[in-house]
Amino acid sequence: MANGYSRKKLWRHGSVSAGLTVALIAVLILVNTVFSTLALRYSWYINMNRVLAFPVSDSCYDYLDKEVMSATDEKITVMFCMTKEEAKASDTQKFIYATACELADKYPDKIRITHTNIYENPSYAKQFGVNATSDVVVICGEESRVCNSTDFFAFSAADDTTPTAYLGDRRFAVAMKAVTEDSTPMCYFTLNHGESLLDNEILHTVVDAGYNVSYMDLLSYDVPDDCDLIVIYNPTRDLTVEDGTSGISEVDKLDSFMSSGGKLAVFTSADTFRAGGFENLEGFLAKWGVEYRHKSTESGVEECAAVRDLSNSLTSDGYTFLADTARVGEGKKIFENIDGTIRLSNAGIIDVADGFARTADGSFTSADSKRTLSTLLLSKSGAEAWAAGRATERTEDGFALMTLTKSTDGGRLLACSSIDFASEDSMQNGVYANKDVLLSTIGAMGKDSIPLGIPAQPITDLSIRTMTTKTATTVTVIMTAVPAIIIFAIGAVVLIRRKYA
Repeated sequence: MANGYSRKKLWRHGSVSAGLTVALIAVLILVNTVFSTLALRYSWYINMNRVLAFPVSDSCYDYLDKEVMSATDEKITVMFCMTKEEAKASDTQKFIYATACELADKYPDKIRITHTNIYENPSYAKQFGVNATSDVVVICGEESRVCNSTDFFAFSAADDTTPTAYLGDRRFAVAMKAVTEDSTPMCYFTLNHGESLLDNEILHTVVDAGYNVSYMDLLSYDVPDDCDLIVIYNPTRDLTVEDGTSGISEVDKLDSFMSSGGKLAVFTSADTFRAGGFENLEGFLAKWGVEYRHKSTESGVEECAAVRDLSNSLTSDGYTFLADTARVGEGKKIFENIDGTIRLSNAGIIDVADGFARTADGSFTSADSKRTLSTLLLSKSGAEAWAAGRATERTEDGFALMTLTKSTDGGRLLACSSIDFASEDSMQNGVYANKDVLLSTIGAMGKDSIPLGIPAQPITDLSIRTMTTKTATTVTVIMTAVPAIIIFAIGAVVLIRRKYA
C-alpha cells in the first residue's frame, strides 16, 4: 500500500513538474511572438553593423609630442583636395579626414585642416605636386609632402584594390616629421643585379623610417651625395669589380661609400647562392665579418644551407619558422622593447668570416679592431641546417640569421639571410614584430627619430554581426541556466509543501 501511495505521489509530482515546464515554454513562446510582432510594427531594431573606426594610437601621440611638435613654431597644415562634405562622404577619405580631425583637436595650436578645389586653383595645387582630388598634402613652411589616399592603407600583393589595414596615424606622423625636419635623407635600392621585391612592404618600411626612396644603378652612376642608406635586396647576379671584363667596380664604389660613414643593408635567402657566381659580393661582405654558409660540391653543384625548424615551424616543411632576438650584446640592447614573435622563411645561415674574433660580450671584432659584428636574430634551439636534402648540423645555440657590423669610421652593414623577413606577410601581419625589428635596426644604424610602435589597424569586414562571441556566450549561459533554475526552484517548493501538507 505504501509503495502504491509513493508511486501515485511521484506520478502526481512528476505531472506537476511536466505541466509547469510546458506552461513556462508556452509563456516564453507567447512573449517572443508578442515582442516580435510589436518590434515589426514599431521598428524596435538596433543597427548591429560594425562601424569601422581607427582612433589615433597613444604611440603616435608620443612620437608627435617628442619628434614633431617641439621641432617647429610654425603651424602644420593638412590640406584636402576636396570639400569637407566630400571627404566625409567618401568611402576612404572619411577615415583619413577623421584622423586629421583627431590630430587637429589634440594639437589645435599646431595643426589646422584646409580644403581646396584643385580644378579651381590648379596653379596652387601644382606647386605641391598634387595629381588627384584624393591627394592629401601635409605642409609646414616651405616644406610639403603629398600623400595619395592609398598611402594611408595597406594592401596585399594579390589584391591592390581592397585594403587590409589602415595606416593613417603612422602616415601622418611620418609626413609631419618630414616637413618639420631640416632635410629628409635618401635611401637607394640597387638595380641591374636581378633584384626583385616580393612586394612593396620593405619600401613602405623604409619610408616609415623617415627616408625618401629611389633607385640606383651603380654600373652607370656613382653613389649620389645625398645617399644615406643603400639596400641590396634579393640579388641574382654579382657585383662587378674592375677586371678584364668590366672597367667599373661597384665594389670600390661601395667601399668608398661605407668608409665615409654610409649604411648598407643586404637581404638574401637560402636560394641566393645556388647559382654560384657571387665571389665579389661575398668578398666585400667578408671584410665586414659576414659569410653565408654554402659550398660547391666536386660536381660543381652549389649546396646552400637552409634553416629548418619543425618544432617552431609555421608550415609543414619546417622552412617558415619563428626566430629569436639575440640574448646578449648589441642585439639584446636594440630589441629590448620589442614584443611579439619574428617570422622568417627560406633563411640561410650567416657565419662569422675569418679574421673576426669573439669578444666577452658575444660580438666579434676584426683583427684591427675597427669593425665589430653583432648577431641580431637567431633561430631557436633545436633548428637544423639542411643542404642537398639532408640535415648537416643541429644547433642548441641558434644559427645567426641577421647581423649588424659597425665600423669606427661610421660605416654600418646589415645582413639578413631571409628576403621573406621583409615581406608583407611578415611585416603587415599584426602577430609578428618584423616591422618593429627592422625599424629598430635602422635606428641602430644611425637613423634617428624612428616612429616605432605605431601599429597598422586591421580592417575587418562590414558583415552584420548580431552579437559578439562574448555576448553570445553570456546569452547562451543565461538562456540555458535560468529556465532550469526556475523549474528546479518551483519543483523544490512543490515537493516540500506536499511533504508537509
